[in-house]
Amino acid sequence: MKTKSGVCLKSDGAGRLAAATDGKSPASDAKHGAGLASVLLAIALLLVACAPETGAPVDANVGESEAQLSTAGMHGFMLTSDADNTLAVTAVGAVNGTTLKVYKGCTWENPECTWSYVNGMIVSDADPTLAINAWGGAGEGVVLRLSNICTTSNTSCTWTYSHGEFLSDANLSLAINSWGGGHPGETLKLTSTCSSSNTSCTWTMHRAMLFSNTGTTLAWNAWGGAAEGANVRLSDICSRTNTSCTWTVKKGNIITDGNSGLGVIGGSTNLTQLQTTGFCAPPNTNTTCTWTFKHGQIISDAASTLVVNAFGGIAAGAFLKVNTACTLSNTSCLFSAQVGGPQCVGSLEPSCPGAPDPITSVVHQDSVIANILADERAAHPEIPAIAAAIVIDGQIHLATAGKRKWTDTSDTLQETDQFEADSIAKAVSGSLMAIAVDRGIMSWSDTLGQDSAYQGVSGAYSQYLNVTLAELNAHAGGMWADTGAHQCGGCTLGSPDPTCVLCQANGYNPNSAAASDYSALSTPALRRIAITQDSMRDLPLFTPGGGYIYGGDTIYAISLLENKTSAAYLPLVKDWIFKPLDMAHSGTLPDVWQHNWNSAGSGTMSMVAPAQEQSNPRLGVGGISMSIEDAARFIHAAMHSATATGHLWSDATQQTIMQGVEHSNYTPHAFSMNMNESAGGPEIWKDGCDLNGNNSIVSTWPRRKVALIVMTNYATLTTCDTVLGEVYGKLVTALSVSYGLSAPPFPYTSAPTYHATTVTSTPASASASNAVDGVYGTSWAVSDGTTSASLSVTLSAASSIGHIYLSEVGDVPSTPATSSAIGGGASNQLRSNSYQVWLTVGAVESLVASGYTIGFDRLITIPTMTGVTKARLAVTGTNAPIISEFHVMP
Repeated sequence: MKTKSGVCLKSDGAGRLAAATDGKSPASDAKHGAGLASVLLAIALLLVACAPETGAPVDANVGESEAQLSTAGMHGFMLTSDADNTLAVTAVGAVNGTTLKVYKGCTWENPECTWSYVNGMIVSDADPTLAINAWGGAGEGVVLRLSNICTTSNTSCTWTYSHGEFLSDANLSLAINSWGGGHPGETLKLTSTCSSSNTSCTWTMHRAMLFSNTGTTLAWNAWGGAAEGANVRLSDICSRTNTSCTWTVKKGNIITDGNSGLGVIGGSTNLTQLQTTGFCAPPNTNTTCTWTFKHGQIISDAASTLVVNAFGGIAAGAFLKVNTACTLSNTSCLFSAQVGGPQCVGSLEPSCPGAPDPITSVVHQDSVIANILADERAAHPEIPAIAAAIVIDGQIHLATAGKRKWTDTSDTLQETDQFEADSIAKAVSGSLMAIAVDRGIMSWSDTLGQDSAYQGVSGAYSQYLNVTLAELNAHAGGMWADTGAHQCGGCTLGSPDPTCVLCQANGYNPNSAAASDYSALSTPALRRIAITQDSMRDLPLFTPGGGYIYGGDTIYAISLLENKTSAAYLPLVKDWIFKPLDMAHSGTLPDVWQHNWNSAGSGTMSMVAPAQEQSNPRLGVGGISMSIEDAARFIHAAMHSATATGHLWSDATQQTIMQGVEHSNYTPHAFSMNMNESAGGPEIWKDGCDLNGNNSIVSTWPRRKVALIVMTNYATLTTCDTVLGEVYGKLVTALSVSYGLSAPPFPYTSAPTYHATTVTSTPASASASNAVDGVYGTSWAVSDGTTSASLSVTLSAASSIGHIYLSEVGDVPSTPATSSAIGGGASNQLRSNSYQVWLTVGAVESLVASGYTIGFDRLITIPTMTGVTKARLAVTGTNAPIISEFHVMP
């Protein structure tokens, strides 16, 4: 009783076909070792399509699936025996006529062990023209082999997956059996003695996601988390690391990976809303909990007319219900099972293209770093605890020293102890936004005005509606920091102004920091909305992108993400960053040993419990905590991530990462950036300090592939710089002295401009030659008040030019205190509003490149020009443009 795609609704009286597809391995199967390199490498594509029976050759049937797999650089799922889950079906040699056996040595990297399930056929990933065939017909005891003559109309080659069994469509009484039991080398055969309770006949497919056939960006999500009674909806934020979106469909039960004790219940009533419930935990056989997967439809075993439907249309957040109106032509009722999650788009897992290089090993209590820390504590005995790390070529070198509390000399600091990273949380949040951009959930150009929560804010200044996600993350939104009188429209306590009354009703008190968390609102997400709405009522400091002020902009960015995904910040950080990077000792503030330094040298400061911190709407701006190793894993991933839109650096382009942001040294990823001689170019970093006993910095040098981290629970009540700067400087020295990594030379020494002897500027400036000296710390600068300037370089010989390198100065002073300082004097050194580059050949000068912002480390490719004798850079700026380097090169 075969259907067109080779997946059947019910058996011929045997009642064996009751459910659809089996899902994932247990969570413990997702990794086979420690570290990023051990994250499950295979992302398999299981497409159960509803194509008509055309009799087309197998390569045509699987072509689209195989192309997707090839593009993603991934293989399909593995079939492991339930009798022994170390045994997988292998296509030994993967050639026509190969006998199939179970094998113990399978890995995800071996395509002879992985398969794709397409239109009812089980296809080898080693050769997609080969499908499993019941050789000689689907008879009792027939040996299974690979064949290149299979088609979807050949029932000897098509199979139905039900209750963990693979049933032959030629004879539904026959199932694939690991003959004689699941043992290495056993030949696979068909037998009529199989049952769903016989583990020699049952198989597991790993970690399934269920996608709408109208668009594979929408997957089933246990909305709000995999909790008892959680509604099941469609979501566009799903990934294979989000266990609220992955399922085991085992023996007819659909079980959430977020909690293996929760199954999906549908009931036997039309339009029943789907929920996760412990009532349906396996091995429950109640038909309200079991399902059949057929032709892309998920059918309730309680009634074959009840099919899962994306009620209200295929949209993110749509309720999933069972509906009698479903047909095979209604795409709201059709789903695809995809094992392992979606194709990678800018994710952090190692299986994704452009993902960070894996951490290869960890050197604990590295002697060089341990000695540095011991010396520092000897020089500063007031330091309770300090930790530091260097990451070189994927290897973390770390050490810790001291005590958790200044007053408790017996409580030794552990490597797994978490330091409050404070404002480094902004970089974590920025990376979260970058992942959302990579996954297509958000765009750097998304604005506050596109979010319904902010469109109707009473008294809002209209320009705030155009503030972009990139500008918010770069502290360039033009909005005041969320403190003092510049919150809530400049309200003061007791003001009768209606806006102020609303602020105070939400629990905001401008005269009390403790009350400024909008405590009357029930969730941090609602409080972030209130903060953003209130900030939009304040007078703008500057046009978005036209300046920067360090403060609360990250809060507004987080609110945009939460409103877009209908998901809370902290679970997103855990699912998108902490879990894939194996950051096992990260979270919110620990309540064990934070805030333990006291300027009087006695007692401890008040500690903050995690529950209190998690309720703080400013979580994501500060409050994230990490162990020293986890901080190293985070900044290493940031350094090595190379996707174009989402992460920090792309060696392929060597372009500025100031995407869409003017006049800020903060990137859209919320890191700060400057040019550094020791880094050999860009240095991307973030520090954090709360002046109550916590001080940290994470820094990465992309050109040198080095990262440095220092964390301590010590800071004076007036500054955070002394100890941190001393240790950081010693780590930089150790790179060359102890680790053999000397600072690289200026990378553009081949540039004719680097060897030029004649450099002039208008207006005249004695510093003009600094722009071609190959030293990032020196610059060409004209007098304050100048808004237009040009720099001319005469080459020593006629040259062929195909590239232009530009960089503004990157060491920007601290945040200006008032709006009048922004863009003026030395307050902001990213001042270029436009630039033009001219090249001279003979007597003819030609414009070859132009643009607006320059930023840091911009490399421009132009059509090659020969015979160039002079180069000129013309710049306009808000106030006295400052150029670190200008070079033309082959």
